[in-house]
Amino acid sequence: MSEHHVPGLALSVVRNGELAGLATYGIRDMRTGAPLNADSVMSGMSWTKFVFAAYVAELAAEGRIDLDRPIGDYLPQPLPAYEDYADLEGDDRWRALTLSLLLSHQSGFPNFRFFPPNSDYDAEAPLAFFQDPGTSYAYSGEGFQIAQLIVSEALDIDIAADLERRLFAPLGNSDIGLSWRDSFEDDYDAGHDTDGAPLGHPVRREFDAAGSLNSSPRAFAQLVAAFMEGDLISDAARAELVSPQIEIRSAHQFPPWSDKRDESLAAVNLSAGLGVVLWDGPQGRGFFKGGHDRGGDNMLVCLLDRDICVLAMANAPNGHLVFPQIFEALLGGTGIPWQWEYSQIADD
Repeated sequence: MSEHHVPGLALSVVRNGELAGLATYGIRDMRTGAPLNADSVMSGMSWTKFVFAAYVAELAAEGRIDLDRPIGDYLPQPLPAYEDYADLEGDDRWRALTLSLLLSHQSGFPNFRFFPPNSDYDAEAPLAFFQDPGTSYAYSGEGFQIAQLIVSEALDIDIAADLERRLFAPLGNSDIGLSWRDSFEDDYDAGHDTDGAPLGHPVRREFDAAGSLNSSPRAFAQLVAAFMEGDLISDAARAELVSPQIEIRSAHQFPPWSDKRDESLAAVNLSAGLGVVLWDGPQGRGFFKGGHDRGGDNMLVCLLDRDICVLAMANAPNGHLVFPQIFEALLGGTGIPWQWEYSQIADD
């Protein structure tokens, strides 16, 4: 942690559906020197996608929504009629989108519209397809935001309230939420930059399926334990979540589009589930989901055959420099293609 400027780190182990171990190390805020603890609220970042995908999979298992139905069937007006998606006017490829394509990163959109392929940040960039939906895996937060719209319109519900009632309330832990709560002020981490300097915790007051989650290490570990035990969603929903939707052969996860391919990934059957990435390793089938922004880094790894998960939360973006060593030490050889998950981050 010292070598790679990671001020605070939380590690959790979930085994057989129970929280088997939880430890925190270091500082939650370098401005004050306050220690990170198991109940410090940290940024969940893209772990939000895992939670949202599990929720939608359960809605599908209940028959309330169809993952493979064209999204236009659920909208009272065409997608481009919504202000946020007016850029798509005249491009009918949106009609080919389904929830399963959106939740497995097959939308054809960039991660976010302001990061178009082969370009630097462009605040004025329009939303556009860069490949046909269903062509290949290409990570897209935009896709998850559209999925959020579809569920909201289709079922006419407050998604955040319904999701928290279903998945968070049973935990009996108030240190988790889909958006910022004032109650988090008492004990929260300050995100830090690559040198360990504090940036402040990202405060997102509106639910965003792409990445607005806040949670303490304890609360999210409890969520994963309940997920693995089958207490939060049905077996059918969990099976759908971890079912391969499309193979992944791109050489790295970011940027989403590249001509570089890595056929060695076929050896581990790297593929996209709903909100997670799947692989086959020496210990059997597993899934993982990371989260990364300028002030933090998270990683969740679950070995399904062993019924064990390890969670790591860091309050600096350098977690990728220590996570592979930690996960391999705790779990043994996993066969996770770390170079795919982290190569572009490492290059940056």
